[in-house]
Amino acid sequence: QSSRCQQNHQIEGVFHGPQELIQEHAGPFALHRIFQEMQSSMYYNVEIIQLPPGMKKW
Repeated sequence: QSSRCQQNHQIEGVFHGPQELIQEHAGPFALHRIFQEMQSSMYYNVEIIQLPPGMKKW
């Protein structure tokens, strides 16, 4: 969770101006959704898929 907090501070730093406007005019759901979009614009997730047993390549 500490890395998530670190990311949140980084996002708040980058989007400080827009975030203040959003907080003034948007409700909680919109704020949450917008924050998710800001986060996804800066970071990505990686999932590793293992080959099934006995397989050498895809």
